[in-house]
Amino acid sequence: MTAGILAGVLILASCSKAESSGPETSDTPSAPSVKAVVDGRIVATIGGEKREWYVTHVDSDGEWKSGSFWRDAPMKSAHLAISGLTEKDIKPTGKGDMRLSMIVTNLSGSPQVMSSQMFFLPDGPVKAWASDENGSFAVVVDHVSIDGDFLELEGDFAGEVALDAKYDTEMPRTFKVEDGAFDVRVRKYD
Repeated sequence: MTAGILAGVLILASCSKAESSGPETSDTPSAPSVKAVVDGRIVATIGGEKREWYVTHVDSDGEWKSGSFWRDAPMKSAHLAISGLTEKDIKPTGKGDMRLSMIVTNLSGSPQVMSSQMFFLPDGPVKAWASDENGSFAVVVDHVSIDGDFLELEGDFAGEVALDAKYDTEMPRTFKVEDGAFDVRVRKYD
């Protein structure tokens, strides 16, 4: 499965539970409005354009729903998937959203990023410009702390994301990613 398809599947799958569990907005008169809570934000300049994304969740009837999470990984590390949405909502818009994925070790000391990927979706969820498709990408974690099921993370990122050669596009085939920064809080996924 290519990174582009994988990114689209990951973003849509991470939110599919929220979309399929029934009405959550005021679109249905009898349903109370459930607003997304912002758990942090991500900023970067991509292709010369400054961008901002929101990391969000909803807690509907005691059920946590989010496209961002962390899991325990071997050797006292954590695997993180952080979905950045262009709107303060739980559902991806499909245009301009992004996702950071990384494994961070040494959570109680000086955190180290062992592997990282970025997916950028400027043209909808089917085609993703990815750091693992002939691009280069680096993440530095400046701070990490764990409070129960929650992991707070701050850091920086930069590099390049590229579109798989099999896709046609009128957009640039690569985007330079500069001045990336994140300050987020994500919940553990069991």
